[in-house]
Amino acid sequence: MLTLRRIGVFLRHLPPDCAVARAEGSPGWTNADVLLMDLYGASTGVQHPLYPKDSKGVDPEREKALRSAKARARERQRAIDAGEIT
Repeated sequence: MLTLRRIGVFLRHLPPDCAVARAEGSPGWTNADVLLMDLYGASTGVQHPLYPKDSKGVDPEREKALRSAKARARERQRAIDAGEIT
């Protein structure tokens, strides 16, 4: 029987370079890929051109969308608390 839990286990254990994992936010690099790029950098003195960039940078559009969504959620919660929305 295929349960939601089992589907979740299957998805969590997919290889990082498969299409589903990439759609879920995986960078697509395996540990071996990154290790080889590190070895390239150690032997040549320059970082590999395809080395993954740090994706934790601040995206202004995303930050603006998050602020807007939080403001809408606060306004909705205020309306619920005031009895305007049931």
